[in-house]
Amino acid sequence: MMSNLNFEITDIGDIRASFPHTRDCLKELKKYLYNESTSKVCVLYGLRRTGKTVLLKQSLLSLNNEDRQKSVFLTCNSNTDFYDVLYFIKERIGNGKKYFFIDEITYAKNFQNLAEVLSDNFVSNYNARIVLTGTDSLGLSIPSHSNLYDRAEFIHTTYMSFPEFSKIMNNNSIDFYMKHGNTLSEANPFEDYNSANEYIETSIVANMIYSLQKSEGIRSYPPALTELYTNDELENAIQRIINQYPQVITMRALRKQFDLSPFENAVNALTKRKKNDLFRKSDVLGDKVTENVKQLLKIEDFKTSVSQQHLNDIKDFLKEMDVILTVPVVTSYINQETDVNMEIITHPGMYHANLLYTIDELRKNDNWLPNATKKQRESLLKAVYECAAGKILENFIITDVFKMLSNGNTNSLYDEKSRWYVSKFSHNVQGVFEEADLLIFDKQKKEVYLFEIKHSPENHENQEKHLKSKSFIEYIENNFGSVKEKVVLYSGKNDSQSDIKRLNISDFLKHMYDNCQNKDYSVENTIQDLITRKKISQVRRADYYEPER
Repeated sequence: MMSNLNFEITDIGDIRASFPHTRDCLKELKKYLYNESTSKVCVLYGLRRTGKTVLLKQSLLSLNNEDRQKSVFLTCNSNTDFYDVLYFIKERIGNGKKYFFIDEITYAKNFQNLAEVLSDNFVSNYNARIVLTGTDSLGLSIPSHSNLYDRAEFIHTTYMSFPEFSKIMNNNSIDFYMKHGNTLSEANPFEDYNSANEYIETSIVANMIYSLQKSEGIRSYPPALTELYTNDELENAIQRIINQYPQVITMRALRKQFDLSPFENAVNALTKRKKNDLFRKSDVLGDKVTENVKQLLKIEDFKTSVSQQHLNDIKDFLKEMDVILTVPVVTSYINQETDVNMEIITHPGMYHANLLYTIDELRKNDNWLPNATKKQRESLLKAVYECAAGKILENFIITDVFKMLSNGNTNSLYDEKSRWYVSKFSHNVQGVFEEADLLIFDKQKKEVYLFEIKHSPENHENQEKHLKSKSFIEYIENNFGSVKEKVVLYSGKNDSQSDIKRLNISDFLKHMYDNCQNKDYSVENTIQDLITRKKISQVRRADYYEPER
């Protein structure tokens, strides 16, 4: 019998789940627990505050009474040695235990070197079921390329769609989701710039560096980055890679809105030109206003001692951690023409925190736009916020639809396994820049659905500009397929007063979420149902969590 345990054992009678709702992935976890033919362990894999520990507890509580008595819940810490965990599991199996739920496994010394023992010995030979999770998500992923290769079923928790988040948090607000990201906590980790940076530092940067340091002996990615660079060098590189995504959205919004605004006096002051001189405001903005804003916000050009190849490696790790999503972009299905892939941060809160920080800092200082009045600057900043918020909205809607319709398959137009292609579209059509914020292509029926996405409840005709372009529609039909529907997604009411329909964003995503797993699902059904029913009152899939008795 072991004594002086260096990990914590929680009495099964004391296990409580803190959320009344469940993550959708609980279904996958329960399927693993009752799969009598598996020889693998199950790994809950995701960033902090995405519900991993709660899922662990909910899955245990979902067992019937008999199986619950055969369960063990243990939590590792920095003093835990994985050898002791292995000995403990072997001993408990001898006492009739079958289900092992292990939290914070990445803290355990020697885990990455010996992880395969869990599957090869306890699951394969004794029919145990072992569920692992930990704060350092990359520390759970790295062994999947070496000693846990083909020995683990991975369930990802980092990404959470708006409908799932809305259901769990009991909040239907698109803006609430945009500000919170994919985190399940009362305190918003993206409340402001400092708290957002703290979350990025602890959940992503430290996560990656700690995991890479512990993987040095495995050599899954030889040589480990932590052997080539100091922690400070790696921290700086990771932070810069993550922050550049929201900074690009914010700076582009500033540039666009300034170019649309009549600030002659401010521009003259910046350029030191006379009023009757000819110049382009966009040139002025690029050369001077952008420079002023960057200096004010201390945004420097990306400089690092880390090589480009290793920067690419870091980005690959961020994708592996589900922090970055890659979405392929195609400009012609018929001619197989592609564009640069989209890369989206899956936590909208990271974008929003950076946007708020920029707006707040520019409100405190008028040197970035001299000679403009306070009212003019405030009007510009309001327009910048709405423009950037619209881009954040576009990103997470593309992400949600991409994830829901791809169902784990690739987004390639030419992948026979996938029925749907989901992305944005922007292209020069007959000398005119045309775009759709969201394009959904049904490859089976050769039908296209085009969407404009607006962060507004208002109905404005200029929101339909691209959808009304005859040359744009003709290009899409010649290069993809028949345009079935043209839709504006916004925060207002569902409406079909013209051939361009208007749908509430929340209703649209929730209906797709609730129905997309049906084999005969059609985007057309979602559009027609919303127009007919006007409103979706709640999310139905994966309802309240109720432990089995």
